Amino acid sequence: MGFQILHLETGNVSLEFGTDDFSALNAEIERIWGCAVLVDQLTYAHVSFGGETFLHMNDWDDPCLISRTSNGNEMLSLLASNLANATG
Repeated sequence: MGFQILHLETGNVSLEFGTDDFSALNAEIERIWGCAVLVDQLTYAHVSFGGETFLHMNDWDDPCLISRTSNGNEMLSLLASNLANATG
């Protein structure tokens, strides 16, 4: 599937990726910001790295990270750009 950014009506962004892209995503997060911390909730998870917390959802094997701040928007855009360049 690759990595792509969707702009949400809230002003935040969603980093969309395939289930087979988890390893590359985790490696890039760790390379830039260190290990991510995952806290599972009932239908989503909080993922924290680089001083920001994101929502992680995986409905119908269609995972995404959703930003909550403008800084988070920039971080997810950087990830999408880096990962698209590395895989494409």
